[in-house]
Amino acid sequence: MVKVYSDKDADLKHLKGRTLAVLGFGSQGHAHALNLKESGCKVIIGLYEGSRSIAVAREHGFEVVSTGEAVRRADVIMVGLPDTKQAAVYERDMAPHLCKGKTLLFTHGFSIHFKTVVPPKDVDVIMVAPKGPGHIVRRQFVEGKGVPSLIALYQNPSKQAKKVALAWAKGIGGLAEMKRRANANANALDRLVQGRTWLGHLAADAANRSNTSVCLTVAGADEDFIKKFAALLDAEGAAYDIAGYRDAPPGLRSWCGATVDTADIEALGPWLDWAWASLRS
Repeated sequence: MVKVYSDKDADLKHLKGRTLAVLGFGSQGHAHALNLKESGCKVIIGLYEGSRSIAVAREHGFEVVSTGEAVRRADVIMVGLPDTKQAAVYERDMAPHLCKGKTLLFTHGFSIHFKTVVPPKDVDVIMVAPKGPGHIVRRQFVEGKGVPSLIALYQNPSKQAKKVALAWAKGIGGLAEMKRRANANANALDRLVQGRTWLGHLAADAANRSNTSVCLTVAGADEDFIKKFAALLDAEGAAYDIAGYRDAPPGLRSWCGATVDTADIEALGPWLDWAWASLRS
């Protein structure tokens, strides 16, 4: 089950008083660095000698050091480098300076999943992945908004990795927007339910409903009806895996998390009506 976090679940104190290093100053790197700096965090930039980004980073007021020096000095190290370069840079500039208590942060899991980078076991390894390119992450932050971020933990020897991941996501502006989008999607689904007498919420009390995976009831439906209902929508490409949970009463479920656009939830209404009418005729 995916859990949605918001700003109240995260505390920047887990980053304050620590040195954060951003390796690379490209699409994601510049956005993370600037947003964290403006959130009150100490950020240094790690770049290779001769990088054209050195002047740009310095213009934004950052201290720029070599990649190896950034890793040596930092408590939390974000790897904002191209996938094709991460393995070589890791072996040459990062691995010699990693030690117990440090955190490696990736914006997606390629290098870890395919083991092109294998960190030591006493280092925390996390992912904070904004659901958008760097320029959008930056622009949304400047506008007082944010881009939803996914977090994941790969290694957590310190038992603090989740707190650091949440704090980083908050610092770049990801958590508030994630909650807003999930709530908007759940509200859109609720409007679909309210407009159909044959559709209802499994959790009758709104206070008990999830704003991500929402379970629905279908009047008079048994398990066979729901299977046919879901199959119709799947065949048309309108909805996938929409049948309810196996251990729940026969019904439907809809994902309303921040990775879904509200317009897609709204577009589901006519398809639900079509499937209902098709099976009831």
